[in-house]
Amino acid sequence: MNTLQSLSNRQLLDATRALARHACEVEADLLVHLAEIDERKLYLESAFPSLFAFCVGELAFSEDAAYSRILVARAARRLPAVINALRSHRVHLTGLRLLVPHLTAENCEAVLTRATGKSKREVEELVARLAPQPPVAALVRKVPAAPTAPPPSPVLPMIVAPAPPPRPVVRPLANDSWKVQFTANDLFRNKLRTAQDLLRHRVRDGDLAAIFERALDVLIERMKRERFA
Repeated sequence: MNTLQSLSNRQLLDATRALARHACEVEADLLVHLAEIDERKLYLESAFPSLFAFCVGELAFSEDAAYSRILVARAARRLPAVINALRSHRVHLTGLRLLVPHLTAENCEAVLTRATGKSKREVEELVARLAPQPPVAALVRKVPAAPTAPPPSPVLPMIVAPAPPPRPVVRPLANDSWKVQFTANDLFRNKLRTAQDLLRHRVRDGDLAAIFERALDVLIERMKRERFA
């Protein structure tokens, strides 16, 4: 059997594409099996209280992977087109996880067609059109301070990695509205208050979205002048 290093560029790419297609077929078969195990409640014979516990404890799935697969597998029992979309490499598992709560017998084929080849972000936008959410209220609040570290112990403590900072959120709510969320420092908050005061005659309610849009307009125009001068 040839090693990877002996493959030409074309052979390596072709082999990788074939593996990706095969992975989709295996994933689809796995979901079909999970759905049947769920239907028969076979996880009880293995002393697990739920299919989720079985997937995590017996099959060693992560909690997120177990949740995604169970959600899609259960939907596929009533909507077989879901499995076909996964098996044919048209819609990835993450996209199906986002879509299945909104699929019906009437819209399934059309929605899966619209989701074909889409990224996660594009599927999120599709979901926002299928199930629009109301606008969120503008909110600026202080994040709780990190807990104070305990005094050093004479015994070497177990090293625990710090929790990663929260990631910014840009998520579609409806066809033309988005939720934007991020963490900033005190200096940013002070600048925001100053901008609200300076724009009070134009943005009377201090609307954060309107202020940020104006600020981005100014920044974009300035960067265009600098780059294309």
